[in-house]
Amino acid sequence: MAASTNYAGRDIDLFIFQGAKPAGDQLIAPGFGPDSGKVTTGIQKLVQKWAIIFFTELGSMEYQPELGTRFLTVASQGGIRDVMQARSEFNLAAQQIQQTLSLLEEENPEMPADEKLDSAELVEVSLDKAAGKLNMTVNITSEAGTSHDVILPVPVPIQ
Repeated sequence: MAASTNYAGRDIDLFIFQGAKPAGDQLIAPGFGPDSGKVTTGIQKLVQKWAIIFFTELGSMEYQPELGTRFLTVASQGGIRDVMQARSEFNLAAQQIQQTLSLLEEENPEMPADEKLDSAELVEVSLDKAAGKLNMTVNITSEAGTSHDVILPVPVPIQ
């Protein structure tokens, strides 16, 4: 892994999932804290963009009502009762994100291949009914062939 990244000529985003550790139980929330000011690009930027869209409820943004997915809405209403339903809702959300990112790529034809989505694959899913938590591991792959796993913990009401 490179110690630094050359950002010359590239658009950058602020890295909002700062402080996340690769293992162990922890609260992960987007935000700007004492370590704010870090930037991201490449596969990390793509994963962050994908996760933000995934966790945005469809219709919740006044000026971009088409941005987001219905995944959290369905999950919060008790619509995910088993792993099969989680997979089905994930697949619908992933298709919506693919369409959204494709539109962004059309608007930005000079976007580098490592920031363009090739695929998002649900590689692991588990539902802990006692804790009311759905855990998903998603592998995001860019058009450049780089990939990164992201763990998505989702609180779910169990009925």
